[in-house]
Amino acid sequence: MDKIKQSLEYIQNHLNVILLVPTVLGGFWQLIELMIINTSYVRFFSLTQVVADGIIILFILGILTFSYLVIFSESFAKPNSKDLYGKLWLKILSFLVILIFIIYMLYEIIIHDNYSTILFIVSIILIMILFKVLGDIVYYHFKRSISKFALTLFSSSLILIFASNIDNFGKMFHKTYFIPDDLKNIENIECYLGKKKNEFEILYLNDNYIFVKVVNSQQVEIIKFEELLNKENCE
Repeated sequence: MDKIKQSLEYIQNHLNVILLVPTVLGGFWQLIELMIINTSYVRFFSLTQVVADGIIILFILGILTFSYLVIFSESFAKPNSKDLYGKLWLKILSFLVILIFIIYMLYEIIIHDNYSTILFIVSIILIMILFKVLGDIVYYHFKRSISKFALTLFSSSLILIFASNIDNFGKMFHKTYFIPDDLKNIENIECYLGKKKNEFEILYLNDNYIFVKVVNSQQVEIIKFEELLNKENCE
């Protein structure tokens, strides 16, 4: 009860700062999206969009942080050798099963271009679990010198892989939280532009503007967000 009371008091005393977090996160996200198109488009920054974007990022970070704390908590750090999970064969089996799931999800994302919030979050959580299981294998079943070297090597490899694919992760995040593929309102944009869906690309949109690149000319056109909802465009 004391911890809960302390947490509530902390939230109450730092409420302004806490409310500022999603605003800052959402602002950074929108700023990056606009700068990717061209730094000149930063002037079309929407203040009313930042809170919604920030809440999405905060929600994802909250789930991943909670998952990390649970996966790597002390209660899970030292499995009893008498327990089922304490057996080396089961840890190796768990590692292989999780690895297969991760490969399958990457296949769905890369080959089938299948992006979703659940797939994105679950993939990262599974990678954390994979890291935890591998750590348990090398730490509890091999000599300390070998386990330390193996964990260092694996950690370095994971960081290197992430760093070398940061652009792909950015594109994956962008597509996951951009426009759903099954959004029917895209037809309103087609009618407004007088072009088919494969003749233009929506680069980014906020609650004020939509940034569209025409495939043939490679020029960017900015249109009002209301055109996405205007059914009269197709009449």
